[in-house]
Amino acid sequence: MMEKEVDNIFKEHEYVKEQLLIQKAERVRVDAALKRIGFEIKRAHDAVLKVIREKDIHLKLYIRLQTAVKNIKMNGPVLRKQQGELEMQVESAIEEEKYHKSVLADLKKEIDIALYDYLKIDKNDRKEADTVKLLQERNREVERDVEKLKSKVKELLREAEHLKTERNLKV
Repeated sequence: MMEKEVDNIFKEHEYVKEQLLIQKAERVRVDAALKRIGFEIKRAHDAVLKVIREKDIHLKLYIRLQTAVKNIKMNGPVLRKQQGELEMQVESAIEEEKYHKSVLADLKKEIDIALYDYLKIDKNDRKEADTVKLLQERNREVERDVEKLKSKVKELLREAEHLKTERNLKV
């Protein structure tokens, strides 16, 4: 009986050893699971912090965009007014351009007519100038002839004088 008790104690001891090994293995597994869960919690915490930072960034961006939209909405009437004014200026400029084109066309006509008249007058002036030159040439020729005749008249007067004096002397 004692042997049975020793065997039972030994079996219990073996059983307790096995249970202790199982508990140690379970503890190692639980420690590994705790480490893994700790890493997962840290990763999840980092992801949550990242999401919170992104949310803050997006919130700030949203606020800026809201402000920009409000500014644009406030500028809408001013821009529409400016657009209306610019459209009126464009229409006015188009009308003015039409007027200036018609004035330019009239001026071109006047210039063409004046140029035609000038060329016509210039042509007549050239003809008159040619006629004047021709008349001046003839006038010079006539003056030369007159000079020749004057010198002949002087010579003849001298001769006549000379003949008179000779005749007076002879008488």
